[in-house]
Amino acid sequence: MNYATVAEEFSATKRQAEKILAELLKLEMISRCEFQYHKKMVCYQTTIKGNALGMAKAGKPVTRASADEVLREFLDRVSNRRPVAVRGLLPDDALRLRDRQCVHGAAHFRDSRVR
Repeated sequence: MNYATVAEEFSATKRQAEKILAELLKLEMISRCEFQYHKKMVCYQTTIKGNALGMAKAGKPVTRASADEVLREFLDRVSNRRPVAVRGLLPDDALRLRDRQCVHGAAHFRDSRVR
């Protein structure tokens, strides 16, 4: 990337594009490329920090009540005969989930033996 691609992408002037690049450099979102294709134009590449920002999502936050409802619905749909992996749970939540699965699984086992 260089000032020309930034100017084109953001419909900015050369001066505005250079200012954007300077800010991104200061924030360590980009760095100068080791290999420069054009001697007269400096090229930049994204850093790990810049890539992380590029992949970030700015979605609407989920409330605890909404998350609990989604989890409850999920557990209702899932067969508890096999372990279920749920990403993003805190350790205490994962333990409670495991305990719920054990209780639900035991009730299912008990019900299946009665028939």
